[in-house]
Amino acid sequence: MLLHRHVGFATHVAVNNRVADVLSRISALELVEGPAHPGHMCSSLAAVPGALAAAARETWSAAAENGCDTVCTIFHSCHRELAGLDGKDNIRVRNWVHLVAESMGIDASDAYRDWRAGEAPDVAAIERAEEKRYRQLVEPELRRPPPL
Repeated sequence: MLLHRHVGFATHVAVNNRVADVLSRISALELVEGPAHPGHMCSSLAAVPGALAAAARETWSAAAENGCDTVCTIFHSCHRELAGLDGKDNIRVRNWVHLVAESMGIDASDAYRDWRAGEAPDVAAIERAEEKRYRQLVEPELRRPPPL
């Protein structure tokens, strides 16, 4: 499993190392550190033309080159950006929180990733948001193309 990292917090909080340490305690995982990308998370790259695509390409290439079957995101912003790539080249996208939960025997479904993959949306969520707002705010997010 390749860990998708950013260097933006490195001077303040060693979040990459802390997440890697937690994941290293899951016996079934073999952790590979991927390239460290600029910024705090992928959302900070979106405003720079080509930067998000470059980070996604570097991450995906590193995962493939290292024989990884999973890219693990640390930040939810990165997860939202990479979730649309789930299944590309037989590589899954998972958030570290889901992996920790599953290692403890807790169901950790990923509704966002599943929605991006075209699986049925949560009808209760649509009803709570009102259909008009859902179509206005949620659907465009789910339909936007992945960064690669």
